[in-house]
Parts: sequence; C-alpha cells; structure tokens
Amino acid sequence: MDGNVQQDAELFGAASIVDVSKLYGDKLALDRVSMRVRHGEVIGLLGPNGAGKTTLLEILEGLQTPSSGLVSVFGKPPTELTPQERGQIGIVFQRYALPAYLTVAQLCDLYHRMYPAEADRNGLIKQLGLGHVMQQLVGDLSAGQTQRLSIFAALYGNKSLVLLDEPTSALDVRSRRAVWDALLLRKRQGNISGIIATHHMEEAMELCDRIYFIDGGKIKMHGAAQELLEQQASKISIKFTASEVFLEQLKATLPVDAQITLRGHQHMISCASTDAASLIGDILLLEKKNTLRINLTVTQPSLEDVYLSVIAD
Repeated sequence: MDGNVQQDAELFGAASIVDVSKLYGDKLALDRVSMRVRHGEVIGLLGPNGAGKTTLLEILEGLQTPSSGLVSVFGKPPTELTPQERGQIGIVFQRYALPAYLTVAQLCDLYHRMYPAEADRNGLIKQLGLGHVMQQLVGDLSAGQTQRLSIFAALYGNKSLVLLDEPTSALDVRSRRAVWDALLLRKRQGNISGIIATHHMEEAMELCDRIYFIDGGKIKMHGAAQELLEQQASKISIKFTASEVFLEQLKATLPVDAQITLRGHQHMISCASTDAASLIGDILLLEKKNTLRINLTVTQPSLEDVYLSVIAD
C-alpha cells in the first residue's frame, strides 16, 4: 500500500482501519472496510449476525490479522503495542474471558492492583450492581452478572479505548441502563473512545457519536445518528395491526412507492410525508368500513427504520 494510505492510517485518532479486508479460506469476512475512531468519540457498529462486527473488533484487538489493509491503535499496529498501551484498552468479548476460580472481590482487588490510580472502584462496583455478589465465585455468576463484571473489567483503570462486543446482550432493562450510565459517566469525565457492536438501536442512539451500518463485510452507510435520521426526514412510518382481508383492500389504495412490511405483530408502511395524510385517511375509512380496531400509530422514521432500509434481508 502506498505511503499516503500509510499516513492516513496513522493520523490523529484512537484507532483506525484503512481499506481492511479479511479472508477465512475463501470466505470474505471484511471487504475493504475503512473507519476512524477520533479521540473522545464512541462509534456504534450495527449489523446482522455474521456481518463482520466481531472480526473487525478482533483485528483492532490484535487477535486477528487482516488479509490486506492497515490497522492503527494509538498510532501503531495492534501487535506492536507495549504492555502499558494494551493496559489502556478495555475489551468485552462475546465469550467471557474472566477467571472462574476467583471471587468477584478477588478479581476487583486484582484490577485495583493493576490500576491503582483508578479514583472510584467502589463507585463503579455499586453503579454496575455488583455489590451483593462480591463473595461469589466468578464461575457461579449468572450470564447477566458476568456481563456486568466484564464491563467493570473493561472500564476500570480510566481506559483510553474500549472495544465492546454486544456488551448488554444478556442484561435486563435496569441493568442495561446501569451499564449505559457507567459508560456515559466515563465519557463525560475523560477522553474515552471506543467502538460498540450492538443490536440495540436505543443503545446506539444513547451512547454513540457516529454509527456505522455493516452487512456482508461491507460498510453500507455511516454518519451521526441525527444525520442518518435526517436522510429519512421526508418519510413517515405508519404502523397498525390488521387482517389479511384488510391488507388486500388497503393495497389497492397504496401509492406506487409505498410498501407494507411486517414488523413483529405490526404492519408498517413507510411513505413520503406528502402522501401520508391521504393514506392515513384511506386507512381510517377502511377501519370504519370493516368495524376494526387497528391500533394506528404515525411516527417519524427511527434508527431501526434507517437500519432496515440499509441492511438487506
């Protein structure tokens, strides 16, 4: 690769990848992906299972070697980081890598000895809801408790860079909120940077400065969340529940560019805002004609709508 690309990979930023591809045999897991994590920014990485999210993170972590392209963490290849530099990276893997034979208290003490400058160990323990499990063996924790302990390990020590692979996938709503609050606090207090691979749209909106959509190993779209939403600002989402008979009647009145899709138990139509008033009127008339209650809701497009417009089925 030429000198200009090498220079691009090492420009200011906590981490960057430039034109990176990764092959597993004849399977292309990443296809010429480029991304830069600026200092103090958190990037959301959204995509379906098998899209390449974990491979990208493992390359930044130094666990995988790219087939081509350049990777930089703190200005150098991940495999050339010093132990001190590696100590400034917090990682949450999809598969937990914590010693099962230690108690939670022993593991927390170990991290405190590794990072004695950490200002508020007990505060982070309390914030993540770990205070009542301190005497339990790590191997005896539930999946959610283990995930919160993994977040503790990733954040403790005022880390400069965090690489989090679905960090709240096993958590209930309250625990997920606690993890978000811990990450947001660290973000406000310092210059923490990172990438969060997630399936939670709300998580991406809450925590991330910019969002990348990845599918089939390729970056399909990226930008600030609000910018991505503004690209869909001319559209309206109409959601409702209905029978097949109702749907057949409705399809006859739809504008050419409006399509009905099924989202869970609801049907949804995404249409141009200029067509919305007429379409909503048609739907309400059909509802009255069929003496149904279809639970109609009308919203501006969400990040989930943007995701589904970008990511192939």
